[in-house]
Amino acid sequence: MQPSINALTATLKSAEEFYRRLPGATLLTYLYFLHIALCDSELQKITYKDLEEHFNQTRQTNHSVIKKLITEGLVEKDIAYGKIHRVFLTEEGRKLFKSMN
Repeated sequence: MQPSINALTATLKSAEEFYRRLPGATLLTYLYFLHIALCDSELQKITYKDLEEHFNQTRQTNHSVIKKLITEGLVEKDIAYGKIHRVFLTEEGRKLFKSMN
């Protein structure tokens, strides 16, 4: 089944809003943000390792993308259970995600 024109238009508007906020961001950064936002909307925090495995990226790439989102103020991290880093949206990240929908 093919996506509808309305769904594609909504997706493009969502991406446009994200890139307006983060000019020069990569597609991978956009996808990470969406994935973290969807987990956050379900009141879950996702670990670095989960993201690394989900996107099939190296630890270095994973860290780089998350660091960009943290630097932009869209994501925060916390440390649970020792060295396990979990990430979630900041209030600014939630506002951006809401404006994308």
